Amino acid sequence: MKKEFGGMGFRHLHAFNLVMIGQQGWRLMTNNDTTVTKVLKAKYFPNGKFLDAQLGHNPSFIWCSIHAS
Repeated sequence: MKKEFGGMGFRHLHAFNLVMIGQQGWRLMTNNDTTVTKVLKAKYFPNGKFLDAQLGHNPSFIWCSIHAS
């Protein structure tokens, strides 16, 4: 929706959301010292790298979104 009509001005909100979630994946690969990275690494890819991670059993909504992006 256009800004004039009360929207945020994004043309493709779904694509924008995918980009933002993709940035979270990039942060998981590059920032190994953050708490979020440590928690997700311990649960979803403890012995490997982010790019080799599987969806796993009973994944959280956040992990499903990051994994899909």
